[in-house]
Amino acid sequence: MFLTASISRLGWIVPCYGVILALQGCGRFGFDLQDVAPPPAGGSGCSAPCDSGDPSASAETDGTTTEGTDGGSLTGDGKVAGREPPVDASVPDADGGAPSTPPACDQGVFCSGFESPLLEEWDRIPKLNGTANLQSSVVHAGQGALSAAASPPTGAAFVSKTGLGPYWSGSFHTRAYYFVPSSAAGLSLALMSIDPTPLVMADGITLLATADGFGISVNSAEGPALYSGKTAVPFDRWFCLELELQLSDTKGVATIRLDGSAEDVATDIDTLPLLGVTQVSVGIALAQASASKARVFVDDFVADTNPIGCD
Repeated sequence: MFLTASISRLGWIVPCYGVILALQGCGRFGFDLQDVAPPPAGGSGCSAPCDSGDPSASAETDGTTTEGTDGGSLTGDGKVAGREPPVDASVPDADGGAPSTPPACDQGVFCSGFESPLLEEWDRIPKLNGTANLQSSVVHAGQGALSAAASPPTGAAFVSKTGLGPYWSGSFHTRAYYFVPSSAAGLSLALMSIDPTPLVMADGITLLATADGFGISVNSAEGPALYSGKTAVPFDRWFCLELELQLSDTKGVATIRLDGSAEDVATDIDTLPLLGVTQVSVGIALAQASASKARVFVDDFVADTNPIGCD
């Protein structure tokens, strides 16, 4: 199925040069740009009651807030100093003991099974009225998964990996497992992005989940465009979500795969960021102003220059 382009349906795009997924560089525009950091001496890593992982828990009352109540401040290089670690739950051993050292992830050019209690493999935890933390109750595989929650009207919470590549040609692939509670039905959510360095905030590809189905937002030098698909978003179950880009300024192709099947395709689009592919992000954003909060769970993320597939 080919995605339908829509230039006029861009009311969902929130400020910060028109793309929410450029959160990595938005700390100076009101975003909470939090580095992954070790816990303070003697600290547990929980700046609030630890997350239960209940899919029905709300973004406002689930006890996962790690917003700047601890006096953290942006440093000159955009990093946050003095923050509590951006995680509200450790991943226990199967016997309930202390957290164990997670197995190394060796798939693709970058991968994360969200098994490390402090999310050390990720560079940044960019947030705007949202929370992103590890929990161990709702998982696809292993012992941990990311919980990302966004509060209205335009909340967002992601984990980002920077410094990839850059990749200029061929294809680039990302895959993650998502669990979207049915309470998010009807909302427009940004779930995954392949975007460039923070200084080029208008450039990037974002995978969306909307009431109409999955879609793709393209932000490039030519301006923003939205490509809407018809594949329905599954709720209340884990599903495998892949975004494949054939990189090109003018003849690019973006393909969305759900559970291993190619569902939606956009062709002849600009899929090549100005500085090449250097960054990936997963999480959640309310991609349209909303009165409702939303929360998703993410697990088993992989980025690669070759097709990845589902387990």
